[in-house]
Amino acid sequence: MSSSATCAANSTVLCLAGNRFAVEATYDAGSAGKGTAQVGALTSDTGYLWFFSESNVEAVVKVIDGCAVDGQYWFFVGGLTDVGVTITVTDTPTHTQRIYRNPDHTVFEPIQDTSAFGSCP
Repeated sequence: MSSSATCAANSTVLCLAGNRFAVEATYDAGSAGKGTAQVGALTSDTGYLWFFSESNVEAVVKVIDGCAVDGQYWFFVGGLTDVGVTITVTDTPTHTQRIYRNPDHTVFEPIQDTSAFGSCP
């Protein structure tokens, strides 16, 4: 991929911030099942993840362009689950990835990573 590479959205890849960032996730709910999260877009910067039913949102994710503030892109997640989750965020032009995990049977604590990506344009 070149420096102009962009995200390609599908049912398991959420593209945010002008298609710059790809968000993907897997889940592990023990005996209740495991797999790849399905995604839905809410705005150009915000979307959600679901595991078992589209009407049951498990997490809301957001990329914020904080470049003017501190030269960083920020990544926020609000989890609505205690299912094990691994979220991978990829800055497609640079191939830089950040991985965020929530263990199974653990209430998902909010993630507010204000230094997720220091790759402002």
